[in-house]
Amino acid sequence: MRRGLLVAGIALIAVAIAFFIIGAYITAKTFKPLTESATLNPGANITIGIASPGKALTIYYSSSINKPLKVYSNESGFMITTYRDGYYVTVFTIQNGTSTLYLVNNYSTPIVIKYSIATLTISSSIVGGVLVLLSIVVGIVGVILIILGLILKPRK
Repeated sequence: MRRGLLVAGIALIAVAIAFFIIGAYITAKTFKPLTESATLNPGANITIGIASPGKALTIYYSSSINKPLKVYSNESGFMITTYRDGYYVTVFTIQNGTSTLYLVNNYSTPIVIKYSIATLTISSSIVGGVLVLLSIVVGIVGVILIILGLILKPRK
C-alpha cells in the first residue's frame, strides 16, 4: 500500500465533493417551488417578467387543463418550451434591448395555474455546470489514486 497515493486520492475526493456542492448550489439557488397561483380567464394574461441580454428568463408551471399556454413576447428572442413530469418549462433570452414576457390563456375556459419564475444569469449557470463537471473528473481521479494506493506495493 502506498500511503501517499491513498492520501492524495482521499483529498481529491474531498475537493470533488466540495466542487459538486458549490456547483449544485450555484445552479439551483434561483429555482423555487411552485410558489404563485393564478386563475386566468380566456384571453387573460400574466406578466412573467422582463428579459435582458445575458439573462435567461425561465418560468415553470402546471395548469388545471394540463395543456401548454401561449407564451408571448413583445420582442423577438430565443424561446424554448418543454414538458416534463407534469410541468411546462419555458426559457426565453434576448440578445439586444429588453422584452416583456407574458403567459396567455389561449383556451376558451378559465384555468388555474401554479408557477414560479426564475431569472438565470447565464454566466453563473455556466460556472455552476463547470464546477459540477469538474467535480466528476476530480472524483474519478481520486478514486483511481485510492485504488492505485491500495494495490501498489510500497517502495523499498
